[in-house]
Amino acid sequence: MATKFCFLDEEYVLAPVRRTATVTLAIDGRTVTVDTRDPVAGLQHFVIDGVPRAAFVARDGDTVFVHLDGEVWEVGAIDPIAAAAGGGAGANAVRAPMPGVVVSVEVAVGDSVHTGQTLMVIESMKLQTSIIAERDGVIEAVCFATEATFDKGAELVRYVDAPAA
Repeated sequence: MATKFCFLDEEYVLAPVRRTATVTLAIDGRTVTVDTRDPVAGLQHFVIDGVPRAAFVARDGDTVFVHLDGEVWEVGAIDPIAAAAGGGAGANAVRAPMPGVVVSVEVAVGDSVHTGQTLMVIESMKLQTSIIAERDGVIEAVCFATEATFDKGAELVRYVDAPAA
């Protein structure tokens, strides 16, 4: 059974091809062999296409957070019913991808922000993640201060469209 996933703002179709001691997956037509070994406290050892790798992996519902080579990636299963209904958070709300604590706030109310700009840095499971603006706008509210804790899905920052020039 194929499942759609979202990774780095792109959708991928993932389907198991063969399940033995290793798992062979088809990801958008590319075959990937994955052999997980000795999961210890979130640390997973993978052999992907013959290349050994180690990553910290945490799961929250249908979302998997992967910490590999100093970067954190969020991989989420796409709910086909919600996708068909146009579900999702409002375009003005930046929501927490996981529960955590605010390490730093990089913007203030009234600031103009641009796509790719860091809005704040959060920490979850001892991993720091930058919360990035997905579009241009003006900060309307910063909902948490440094050292504040929050739950998954909490509104971290809200912004509005930048005024037309």
